[in-house]
Amino acid sequence: MVLFKNLGLIGPPGSGKGSYGRHLAKALQIPVVSMSDVLREQLPDLNLGDGKLIDDEVVSNALLESLKDKNNGTTNGTGYLLDGFPRTLKQIHVMKDSFPPQ
Repeated sequence: MVLFKNLGLIGPPGSGKGSYGRHLAKALQIPVVSMSDVLREQLPDLNLGDGKLIDDEVVSNALLESLKDKNNGTTNGTGYLLDGFPRTLKQIHVMKDSFPPQ
């Protein structure tokens, strides 16, 4: 039986989520899926530097498309670590609906 490890770290800006996440992902041999990288890749004209929240639907669709393109976000079939998602309650619901517990 393969265990899927889909992880998210929660904390305020500057708390070390990215650093700890990279170490954890390396130890678990799972990829880090960075929301800012996903948005830059899929929406190159979008200005991420102004600090404004991007529409939940745009962000959610970009992530789901990226995960679909990356074989559900995994390189070895055992999961991934999300960086920068979810940021809102609506995005949490998208995750729950798209990836229900098994």
